[in-house]
Amino acid sequence: MNVALTAVVGQVGCVTVLVIVLAMFAGLWIDNRFGTKPWFTIGLLVASMPVTVILMLNIVRAATSRMVMDDPKKNTDAPSKEADVGTQDD
Repeated sequence: MNVALTAVVGQVGCVTVLVIVLAMFAGLWIDNRFGTKPWFTIGLLVASMPVTVILMLNIVRAATSRMVMDDPKKNTDAPSKEADVGTQDD
């Protein structure tokens, strides 16, 4: 479980850094191309924040759904306790 959480944190960190760095370089390139320094850089960096949050949520949702599905403690094949209600053990 700890290894899975560490992997999720690592993925989120890498995606966050990647999105911010891409936004910065794209903004610098556009600013140099059109001579609008620093407006596109600032705009893309601000726009990258909600994109990063959405990507983080998607990564965490996918990881938690995989963790729940792979949980060995959760055995769906075993009969539930409700199925035993009303039966007698003689």
